[in-house]
Amino acid sequence: MEVHQLRYFCAIAKYGTFTLAAKSEHVAQPSLSQQILKLEDELGGKLFRRWSRGARLTRLGEFFLPHALTILHEIHECKAGARRIMAAGDAPLDRTFTPIALTAAAGEPSPLPLSATGLRAFRKGA
Repeated sequence: MEVHQLRYFCAIAKYGTFTLAAKSEHVAQPSLSQQILKLEDELGGKLFRRWSRGARLTRLGEFFLPHALTILHEIHECKAGARRIMAAGDAPLDRTFTPIALTAAAGEPSPLPLSATGLRAFRKGA
């Protein structure tokens, strides 16, 4: 799953047509359609019902839309925060350990597999 695929998906949901979404994203409509097909393949189902005059979300699309919007919002917030930090000047890094929790769904591989050695290096700021 790629960020531009999420942007394209949300644009289609917003504008109701692949053509208007492609214009809003400054991309050719066939390219946008291809990326949506790849996203649908990855998710295992159709995100839109396509008609000659537009597209409407399927149940999968309705489920996926708030998640895609949240991800795009978080990316936007992360970039804005990074810009604020960089605008404030180059301060030394805080090397204190901040615990984070990364979990995976049952049966899924961990998103960040760390060995004991890797975890120690992470804590030391390596």
